[in-house]
Amino acid sequence: MSNIDSCFITPAHIFLVKKRENWEFVHGEVLWNPLNLPHLSIEDTFSMYGTSLVKVAAKLLQINDGKPG
Repeated sequence: MSNIDSCFITPAHIFLVKKRENWEFVHGEVLWNPLNLPHLSIEDTFSMYGTSLVKVAAKLLQINDGKPG
């Protein structure tokens, strides 16, 4: 891996998570799409980054013991 001090890192997507009766993922916006890829489903987007909706949700529930705020 190259030196992190010489890298430019930009987020590719933003996803919102809302707490109503249940936690919900809201499909966000593509911030960077240099290859002009087609719009992907939320499941395909997580898969592209080597994770899944279930894994991300489990990690998010560890924050603040799953309580809103």
